[in-house]
Amino acid sequence: AIRPQLLLERLGANRVEVNGAESISFPRFSGGPGGWLSEGASSISDTTAIDSVIATAHAAASRLALSRKVRNQSTQEMEPAVLRELSESVAATIEGGFFIGTGTNNQPLGLLNTAGIGAVTFAGATPTFAELVAMVEAYADADGDLAAAQFVLHPSDLADLLKAQISANGGETVIEYIDGAWRIAGIPCNASRHLTEGKHLLIDPTAISCVYFGPAQVVMDAYSNGKSISGAAEICVFNFCDVVLNRPSHVIAGYVA
Repeated sequence: AIRPQLLLERLGANRVEVNGAESISFPRFSGGPGGWLSEGASSISDTTAIDSVIATAHAAASRLALSRKVRNQSTQEMEPAVLRELSESVAATIEGGFFIGTGTNNQPLGLLNTAGIGAVTFAGATPTFAELVAMVEAYADADGDLAAAQFVLHPSDLADLLKAQISANGGETVIEYIDGAWRIAGIPCNASRHLTEGKHLLIDPTAISCVYFGPAQVVMDAYSNGKSISGAAEICVFNFCDVVLNRPSHVIAGYVA
């Protein structure tokens, strides 16, 4: 509950646990072609650019308040509900930062704000099927693995596409349920309310690393601000974490220009 698996991790993002450090460097790649050699010729230099990106510990603080009545209930009865709510609070805090963090005010730099990601602009708030396929084209042009590709949308955007038809009066909607998953052009489609509404992401999860620095810290606060009198308490959870994009070109953002 204090460090739940995020959507990104469920989709295949790397989960990295770091102990004894407040930052760590990861390689970042910008691919380039090789070449063919004639007999006796000098080796051709690989034009892939490799630099580094630093993951830094950002403190994600999550809090759950418990009333006197809840605290006095049987632990066996209340524990599953409390743990579920705590898990959702922690996931919301971290996932929001990993998707849309600004890199300022103690936030991590989220995927949408990372330099070098691909972009496709839409003419309207609800993209057409052709515009979403243009995201797939941009991803494939960057040598993205189509077998690993995943769409991530805000639930409201997903709902809009469930109602949008590929062609007028054609009957087939942009998102279809196929082989146990919602899909756009055959690519699995996922929803997260922590992504900005109106921003559509096409990602290769394996190009993303979710980095955690040390174990989560839990503090039970039953005393500050008069809590000892009211009988209330707060559970505060601190996760030190960051998100790293090893290959920015394998994340494509679609949005209205």
